[in-house]
Amino acid sequence: MDMRNAVADEIAEAGRRDARLVSIGADTRLIFKHFIELFPERFVDVGIAEATAFGVAAGLARSGRCVIVSAIAAFLLRRGLEQLRIDIAEPMLRVVILGVGGGISYGPLGTTHLFCEDLALARLVPNLSVLAPFDAIDAKRAFQWAIKTPGPTYIRLISSERLVPRLPSSSSDPNPLVAEKLHEGADALVLVAGRCVLEAVTAAGELAETGVMIGVRPVTSLRPFPTETIVDDIRRSKCVLTVEEHVHLGGLGATVAELMIQFSIVRPLVRLDLGEAVTRHGSPEALMRSCGVDAGAIVSAVRGLVASSRARSTP
Repeated sequence: MDMRNAVADEIAEAGRRDARLVSIGADTRLIFKHFIELFPERFVDVGIAEATAFGVAAGLARSGRCVIVSAIAAFLLRRGLEQLRIDIAEPMLRVVILGVGGGISYGPLGTTHLFCEDLALARLVPNLSVLAPFDAIDAKRAFQWAIKTPGPTYIRLISSERLVPRLPSSSSDPNPLVAEKLHEGADALVLVAGRCVLEAVTAAGELAETGVMIGVRPVTSLRPFPTETIVDDIRRSKCVLTVEEHVHLGGLGATVAELMIQFSIVRPLVRLDLGEAVTRHGSPEALMRSCGVDAGAIVSAVRGLVASSRARSTP
């Protein structure tokens, strides 16, 4: 099951539990399909008018409604940023924003639909929680947390149907700040977000076959950030690698680097990301390979880090 279908089920369930819940689409219905079947009178499609969607959402939220807004991420956040900030985020209204196809999900459609800076833009909006789930299960948990949390939340939904393997001890806690490790190892720490999580777990398996054991921790919540957990991880590590489906500025890698400076932690740090921008067409898989954020790139980066770390520790 992909993220959109998983969250569609959760929206319908939330609608059953709360008669105050309403949904708004900007030329978007698929994610609300089950909700519309049950509660057609509680759905509004404003058409290709993303800024209007946020304005309507603000009015409904001020009247006591819990509001869900969804559209293609590139159009929703870029075109509606002013209304999101002023009408929804500053007064801390209860609105859940589902950005469909964030990152490189719509790679075959080109740069109009690519949105690789969405997390950075969202993190700049005051009072806005920012979540980047890595598979359908994580997306359901992110939505469950967001719908119960005061204030607005942005959730990036990507086009991925593959589930990430969990450890047997994994928790079912929907709190995205519970960033549980997916692989244990002491040679290097890999902090990873979104689509790249599965790549990191795949890389961990390949590295383990050669005797290199890495810790893999997914970071779903970019804001609020699991600072205590991540800082403790970094302090226990020999070297750190961050991997993300995002531009170089304003995402996971930048946040980790800032934390290391803030807490005076000196460790080798390498950041794998999409660089300045992605201006090419292609499938998500092809773009990940060409941008160097796939499993092969992670394996190469970890081997380089571990070799450097071992060389420094040799008398």
